[in-house]
Amino acid sequence: MADKILQNAETFRSLLSQVQCGNFEFVIRERNNDFALQIQFDAFDNVEQPGTLGEVRMLVRQFCRIWPLQVTMCDSEVVRTAWKAAEAATMHELEEQFTFQEEMIFCPHMNVHELVKLRESGNVDQLREPLPGNERAIYGTEMTV
Repeated sequence: MADKILQNAETFRSLLSQVQCGNFEFVIRERNNDFALQIQFDAFDNVEQPGTLGEVRMLVRQFCRIWPLQVTMCDSEVVRTAWKAAEAATMHELEEQFTFQEEMIFCPHMNVHELVKLRESGNVDQLREPLPGNERAIYGTEMTV
């Protein structure tokens, strides 16, 4: 039994036109009958480009990650995907704006290969020592997927 086609470009756009979240624009992208959702918005760029130090910052178009949509999705799945996209975009902006010692320590643009090298270098964890009698307890059982 084949999945029933519930959505097309028009229904995706109609559904997402009813979603509001700050200044986010929910854009439907289509290529070869594949659909995706992308949030776009205008904001100051949080990541300074080389050679722009001290320049007046201007609003620029921000293009968030692309979220695949399937034509078999029900309306609720489409709207929840928009929610997850908005949540991810909001967290992305927060990660860029949160600094420690003027550095973006949770930068979402960090190169994963460089992060692996950092982990492999050792001495990157900082854990507190528990007080006697308050050692870590193991709760529950191992989760299986």
